[in-house]
Parts: sequence; C-alpha cells; structure tokens
Amino acid sequence: MNIIIIILIGLFFRLTYLFQKTGNVFLPDLGGDSCNSYNIAYNISVGIGPNTNFILTYLFDHDKIPATTDLYGVGYYYFLSLFLMVKDEFIFLRLSSLLVGLSSILLAYFIGKNIHSRKLGYLSALIVCFNFFHIENSTVVMRENFNLLLIQLFFLNLFLLKKIIIYL
Repeated sequence: MNIIIIILIGLFFRLTYLFQKTGNVFLPDLGGDSCNSYNIAYNISVGIGPNTNFILTYLFDHDKIPATTDLYGVGYYYFLSLFLMVKDEFIFLRLSSLLVGLSSILLAYFIGKNIHSRKLGYLSALIVCFNFFHIENSTVVMRENFNLLLIQLFFLNLFLLKKIIIYL
C-alpha cells in the first residue's frame, strides 16, 4: 500500500464529513470555539493582534473591546491568520484544518517508519486516517489537530536527530 493512497482515503473521508455533516462551510456557525478562533485569527491578520471583538463568556471582566485574549495552542491563531491574509473567508480556516489533518497522517507514517518499519508506518497512518475524532477535527476550526501536528513534528525531529548523532 502506498502512503499517497492512504492520504487520498483520508481526504475522501474528511471532505465527505466537511460537506455533509458540518453545515454551511462558509460560515463560522459551529459554536463558541470555532467562532472565537476565527475572530482572534482575523484580528491578527488585520494587525489588531491577539484580541477578541466579542466576549465568549461573561465570567471575566473586560474593560474594553477588543480585549486581549488567552491564546491556547502554540502559534495556532497566527497559523490561521496566514490563511485569512489570503482571503477573509471562513472556508480558508476549514481548509487549513484539513491540511493539518492530512499532514498529520503523513507524519504518522514517517514516525512509524522511523520507529520500526514501513509496515508500522502504514499502520500508524491508517489508524490516524480512520480515526473519527481526527476526521471531525480536520473539518472544524479547532486546535487539537494542530497540537497533534506539533507533537508529531517534535518526535519526528527527535528521531531524525538521533539518526544524525548515530552517523557522527
């Protein structure tokens, strides 16, 4: 089996979920977290900074709007803002989540291959490819798959660094 086939299968499942289960793909209508992520990324893309123009919760006192907000996930909102700089449409943020999800399938393959063998790489990629929660988070604007991608990049670099040190 080829990793490209696994990624295409993953793409098929994610696009099917995106267009059949998530409502209007052009509107940020998926609730608080998705709208909050869009708003913070938008404000970064237009130069306001990591602020929010609406208050997700009234548990905290805000003296002014836009208010400085907590940022969850290392660099996530800045990553999203790059897509909004291309065009301010919510579909670009969903496509960024799709891209991150497909990239994590590929990274699962490389990590498995570096740990043991190509077979383990294919198995790892298939597990991520068919994981329902991964499919769902690849179609909504949430930071979970982005955090997974950062962790995978860390471990892949760790394995590659180990190989470099062994060769020296």
